[in-house]
Amino acid sequence: MNKDGIPVVTENIIFPLCLLSLEYESSQDKANKLISYSVVEYASSLEGSVDLEDGNYYFIEYQNEMEGIIKTLLCNLYYEDSIEVDTAIKNHTELKEFVNRFENTYGRDSLVKVHSGLVKDLANEKFSERDFNIYCGLRSIVGEKKICRVTNRNIAIRSKGCKSKKVYDNFGGELLTDKQILWSIKKLEARNFFNRLTACKRLTFYSFKIKNKENFMEEILNNVVSKKATKPSLSNELDKRINNKLNKLQTKKNKKQNCNIVSMSEYIRAKQCS
Repeated sequence: MNKDGIPVVTENIIFPLCLLSLEYESSQDKANKLISYSVVEYASSLEGSVDLEDGNYYFIEYQNEMEGIIKTLLCNLYYEDSIEVDTAIKNHTELKEFVNRFENTYGRDSLVKVHSGLVKDLANEKFSERDFNIYCGLRSIVGEKKICRVTNRNIAIRSKGCKSKKVYDNFGGELLTDKQILWSIKKLEARNFFNRLTACKRLTFYSFKIKNKENFMEEILNNVVSKKATKPSLSNELDKRINNKLNKLQTKKNKKQNCNIVSMSEYIRAKQCS
């Protein structure tokens, strides 16, 4: 809420991962229902805390406080022509029942946070449903972490709306292949949705927060150093491959400052002594 009692509408929508597992009539139907769920959930949290006299609300048309908040949120997301308030409430009710049944069986679900513009692109078929599901699955894995190691298997399971292999085993369905996942990942990476780096041809790290490639490498190296402190047997092959990348990074840095760290082992010793 801002100082005038108006809901601060972010550009993101939030919904449980399991909603990706449902069948929808079309991409637009899927987008509208995910928007509906997120908006009504947020409106429910605001009910009773807004200024009913505020002119920015639609209380002339909607005398009910909850409906007024929902209409305001939908209009701020530029969805006023796509979703009516009663439709949004109906969509939310149906999805909420599914979420409740899911969480009663499997426990609290992972949440997905995506930009509302991406959901609108899905509705307008400017963004494929496969790419959208993969992006949402990846977001649910990485969450708020700065960097995160992610496998294609995890992405495949998450893109089906399943938070774990146990859930997937009960839901079933055909998983995307590594080739299909990589095809979408490369397209998403080309649009700068995230940073990605693969070491040892099998350890892939992702980051939605670090945009600079050199900073991303530094974070990965720091992550490896911390793991070696507790797992001395960390793969020597990984050391060698990351060391090659470190040398390239250090070569660039040496042009700007005097730096004597030229190998992975020296880098780790320096980090552990600092």
